[in-house]
Amino acid sequence: MGQITGLRRAKNNDRQFVVYLDGEKLAQLNEADTAELDLKRGMEAPEGLVEEVMRRGKLVEGRMWALRFLARRGRSRAELQRYLKTKGIDTPTTQTVLDQLEKLGLVSDADYARAAATNLVQSGRAGPRVVYSRLRQKGVAAEVAASATDEAMAGQDEEALAERLAEKRLRALSGLDAFTRRRRLYAFLARRGFSSEAISHVIARLTSADEEAGSD
Repeated sequence: MGQITGLRRAKNNDRQFVVYLDGEKLAQLNEADTAELDLKRGMEAPEGLVEEVMRRGKLVEGRMWALRFLARRGRSRAELQRYLKTKGIDTPTTQTVLDQLEKLGLVSDADYARAAATNLVQSGRAGPRVVYSRLRQKGVAAEVAASATDEAMAGQDEEALAERLAEKRLRALSGLDAFTRRRRLYAFLARRGFSSEAISHVIARLTSADEEAGSD
């Protein structure tokens, strides 16, 4: 059994306290936790109380890291899980923290996927296959990624998106023969996630026009 030897207001958050056990820092808790546990300087701390303080301290630490990570931009749940692991937060604590943040509306794979998919499509940098693939790489479930991709592409003309990218790329390929231009342009658009049908139509239009211009 130890003794609570200190309860000091945290320097980085005036609504939290740093708890000291036998002169050593034990955990940083929310003010509500210290009140609920009825922590007082000089009180005896049995093993069960020490474990509870440590558990709640880990939750506080996990929430802190998660909120900092979210402050930069939206994140998927899987991204947050991986990040918290690098900060030494154990799996049960991570799951509890993320569940709490989901209830607060701060973590939502559906919202994250919709925003990320829309940004990618509107940037003109990616077709539907790449949008879906990137969402999956971020740990978004297949059905959520598919729905977000479809929603982002709704009202968009895939061929028009592909053509804008292809026109820029074609200028860089102007010194190559026609076959090599087509092959490299196809590979470029495929890497950007456009369907083979859309790519074929775009290449047929652009290379045909390019070749006609070159023959004049």
